[in-house]
Amino acid sequence: AGSTMSAKLAEKCTIMLDVGQGMMSRVSLLNRNLGSPGGRPHSLSNTEWAKLRKVLEKKFPEVNHAELSTQPGFETFQSAAGRIIDELEPIYLTFLDVQEFNDSCLELLKSLPNNIMSLNLTQTPQITRDFVKLVTLYVQVHMLWSFVEERKVLLALYACAYQCVHGRSEKNYVSLSSQVDSYNEPLKQATEEFKDGQFQQALGDVLIQFMPVLMTAFDTDGLRLKNVLNPIGEGDGMPLPVVLQITNLEHSNRNSPTLLHPELMYVEDYVTSVIYAGLVCPNLLGREDFLGMFKMVATDVLVVPIFRSHVLNVHAELETLASWFPSRSWSGPPLPKGINLKKIMKDLSKDAATMAGLKHRERRSYLRGEMGTLVQLFNQLPGLLAPKFPMVMTSLVMAKSEIMWHFRHNNQTNVKSKMKRYYVDEDYADPHLSTLIGLHDSLLQLVYRNGKIVQNYYIEYMKGAHLTVLKESLDALASHKAAFSLGVQEIISSIEPTINALSVNDTSFDLEGFRLDWYRATAALTSMGSNALKIEPVKNLIGRMIRVVEHSRYVDALRETVEGRCEIYEVWWHKDAFQEEYANCLDSPASSLYATSFVRSLRVMAERNCHAFCPEEQQPIGQEAARMADGMLQELADRVDALITPLTTIIQGHEEQISSNEAAKRIERQQAAKAQKGKTSEIVPGTESQLSSAGREGLQDMIMIERNIARLLWGVGDADEVAVFDRVLRPREYVRSQLISYFVNFTKTMFENDDTPDKIVSPSEALKKLQYCTAAMQKCSSHLDIEFSSLLRETLFEQSCETEVYDVSAVVKAAPGIEGSGNRNIHRVVNHYLALIENSGTSECVYSFSIDSFIKNPDPAIKKKFARNTSPGLESFATPSELQSLVLIVGTQGARVLDSALLTLISKHVTTIKNVIIDNEVPLGQLRSNVNGGAVLDSVKNCNELISSSIIVGNALCLRKMLHSATGATQKVTVPLINSALSLAAASISHDENGGGMTPSVISLAKSSGVDVGALDPSLSEGLAFLVSG
Repeated sequence: AGSTMSAKLAEKCTIMLDVGQGMMSRVSLLNRNLGSPGGRPHSLSNTEWAKLRKVLEKKFPEVNHAELSTQPGFETFQSAAGRIIDELEPIYLTFLDVQEFNDSCLELLKSLPNNIMSLNLTQTPQITRDFVKLVTLYVQVHMLWSFVEERKVLLALYACAYQCVHGRSEKNYVSLSSQVDSYNEPLKQATEEFKDGQFQQALGDVLIQFMPVLMTAFDTDGLRLKNVLNPIGEGDGMPLPVVLQITNLEHSNRNSPTLLHPELMYVEDYVTSVIYAGLVCPNLLGREDFLGMFKMVATDVLVVPIFRSHVLNVHAELETLASWFPSRSWSGPPLPKGINLKKIMKDLSKDAATMAGLKHRERRSYLRGEMGTLVQLFNQLPGLLAPKFPMVMTSLVMAKSEIMWHFRHNNQTNVKSKMKRYYVDEDYADPHLSTLIGLHDSLLQLVYRNGKIVQNYYIEYMKGAHLTVLKESLDALASHKAAFSLGVQEIISSIEPTINALSVNDTSFDLEGFRLDWYRATAALTSMGSNALKIEPVKNLIGRMIRVVEHSRYVDALRETVEGRCEIYEVWWHKDAFQEEYANCLDSPASSLYATSFVRSLRVMAERNCHAFCPEEQQPIGQEAARMADGMLQELADRVDALITPLTTIIQGHEEQISSNEAAKRIERQQAAKAQKGKTSEIVPGTESQLSSAGREGLQDMIMIERNIARLLWGVGDADEVAVFDRVLRPREYVRSQLISYFVNFTKTMFENDDTPDKIVSPSEALKKLQYCTAAMQKCSSHLDIEFSSLLRETLFEQSCETEVYDVSAVVKAAPGIEGSGNRNIHRVVNHYLALIENSGTSECVYSFSIDSFIKNPDPAIKKKFARNTSPGLESFATPSELQSLVLIVGTQGARVLDSALLTLISKHVTTIKNVIIDNEVPLGQLRSNVNGGAVLDSVKNCNELISSSIIVGNALCLRKMLHSATGATQKVTVPLINSALSLAAASISHDENGGGMTPSVISLAKSSGVDVGALDPSLSEGLAFLVSG
């Protein structure tokens, strides 16, 4: 009976731990809703019932209807009582559940030490941990409940509404309301509840067993010296399992000693339990062994978790404890004489403020180094992951604890204000935290990717080494079966068949029942009424089964175990600080490689921060996590974009240093400085290539940017898709599409002129901008599998193609309105050149056949007339080099668009000329016979229009000729075979004025590509055909 009771109590302990987490989830949600305008109950917000609420709170817990009926608003409250009950009932039931949990938990905590013979880490480690964790949870529930500031009003409103509807008080109201006041000071109340000397003795005996584990975990130099997290020093022994033992552990079994790595995974729980135990069982501080451990722990933390974002200010609460304990009414065991709590707590506070931050910063540095080694090792040799898995799990858990320690201690203003004399901000800052988060995530991804290797390894381990040792103990127990209950006998008998049934080819098995059965059996075997521990094979069986149970989790619940113990999902409740750290990660070349680790961590945050008792939290948490992940990827993509622009500028600066214009300007500056007897510190081109400090300094900015881009994109390129709640995010594709979009947008704006928005920059300047941006983009493309040459061609083609002239099998025709048919680059370019040609009819610009280019008219009178016109004209935009630059950008298809627009312009102005000639047929005829007839010339109508259109047509024809030559020159460099093929095709056709035969499209294409086809110009002939028909 005693063993059965022990088993039931142990099982109840695990259930209560889960229930307690559920209770805190519900209370936490309630507290958030009360603090949110949209989540507050109407009965708390209705201004008409303000006086009523005030009276209920003042008279709490009394609910006097006679007195309340005199208050304004009572009648409307009474009429709405049914709705108020429906509204407040979930809150009331939550309070009832908390009360029931408190009563059941307290009863269980006081029963457990009296029914389990051995609460220790060597024989009953899981039950022992559950016991101390339940003590902590009990206090945390009460503290969280005390944060619900309006609990009195809520209870009283529900009780009042219930009485209005049913005419009597709710049956649980009296007992529930009596607990509300008692938990205004939850730590003080818990101290009263745990004052039993026997309970404190049992709790202290359990906690003191944590000392060897804590001392090992806190000794960073010792961890490094023993290679606790580094298998490299093992050499040929690396493929062997990790079996590092804990020394100086009480009740240690020499046949199955307690291993260090599994215990190191619970250090954070041990620290939290010791702190809470010292606060609610202050008599333990009178024990010399416990006081030494408490001091070690208390100087390691400033806060410990309560629940989610709520933390306990350890040293403020310790000083509060010292100020009243023991009270005059204290009936528990007295403190030993000579214990000065106030002095102890004051010294602890000072030591913690000055040492805690530095100690944890050193631990994080140690973990970064060791985890970096593990990641590199397992990337190269993933098969070693399985035998070293305890080391991997310990690394992950310790890193998670350090990450959570940082976020819990981040920006704790109350802590800083209390310790302002000793608190130094720099000690608690960590510029390398994002690197630790990234290494932590990298190791996690290795575990997930190689999970099958780990599972198969531990199946073989259980069926091999473990089963061999277990058989020895099971065979030795055959003669002792009568000492066990039937239930325990069944469990022991099922061990061997269960392990034998495991197979690497079948992963559908579930060992949760196997683990739970052994948990019950352990409780029964170690109960007060059992003598099983006096049997040596029982001790050996228990010792080995501790390892078997742990390893069984790696067989059937690997991912669940890793996610629950190692993922940093609790950071969700510090998400503002998490996002700040993400921004720091993006800005730091040292850690930007790990940017996607932040996004991946949101997957588990969205899944594991909702308890089954509070399912309504899942939707808002999941949706917010998905939005945050999406936003983080956008920030990452924006950061890459933001780095490309300065990189382009730096590349441009280095390129322009060696340009002829810059060389001339540099000489001019040097001469000016020399004339003024001054000195100039001109940077000599190529200095950055020298192996000197000046050279390194000249490239420092470029190196930093390139390194940051490379690391950001390397991390993105290595990232798999991430499912965050209802979204599937693909970081590589996300950033890849953003980069492509950046380049596409750049090509759309590369002709824009910042100084004069209504004009464009010269083609050569646009080409330089394109070359600089291309150089920057090429540094990114290799990381994301961007076929940049194809992207470049496709993007430029999209910006320069026009369907009306795309068909090369047809002659280029005049296409009226083509310049205004879109807003792509080619339309801006065509409009600009057309405007230049249109203005050339009355401008200072003329075409020079000697240099095959446009120049400004050298006539002084013309120069004076256009002195104010300083904007570049045809002389700047219509040179051979500029037109070649233009063709390099827009391609042959873009040149055909400009050719078509010029044909339209020529046709327009030839029509104007024709009309003027027709209108002036008589005077022009007279003028032909009398060229000096000024009076006749004066009688010609629209003479200026005739002259202007003639100039425009001439200039347009010259520009066409130059455009064709530039296209040909460009094709000979970029597509020489095509240009040669056109030349051969054109050479086979007669070039006289009647030639061309049935191939005008070939002649047109050859003509526009700069191939000599004589006088043939099918496009122009077709464009002016109306003159013949007219």
